[in-house]
Amino acid sequence: NQNSCPAMALSLIVALSYFTAHIAESQQECTDFNICNGQDINNVDGISCSGRSSCESTTIQSNDYINCTAFQSCRRSTTKAKGNVYCNGGSSCQRSRIRGRIVQCSGKESCEKSRSIVAKTLLYCGGERSCIETDNIKVGKRLY
Repeated sequence: NQNSCPAMALSLIVALSYFTAHIAESQQECTDFNICNGQDINNVDGISCSGRSSCESTTIQSNDYINCTAFQSCRRSTTKAKGNVYCNGGSSCQRSRIRGRIVQCSGKESCEKSRSIVAKTLLYCGGERSCIETDNIKVGKRLY
């Protein structure tokens, strides 16, 4: 029936819009200097800290990923992810407590002097001085 096709298409568009809006609400973006600094951020499905010092001294619990891409973006924070933690910015997770399935410290001095790093599957310390002077490191399977 040709009359039901536009109604079905509209219903599909409405459903997709709701789904997209719902996803966006459960993910958090901290894109500016100090914008999420010092907050307790819990039960998000992912967070990106892409502004300088945007999530510094913050407690973050994510059901998926934590992405710290800017300079000192997650410095002195407590990060706990059911998925992966990415510390790609310079000094991004320095002096932090970090826990995730995979922890990637690829920024210069990104995980330096961390209080603890717990990686269930894999810890990658590829950035210059990235995991140096860390107090406690626990890795389930592989350390690189």
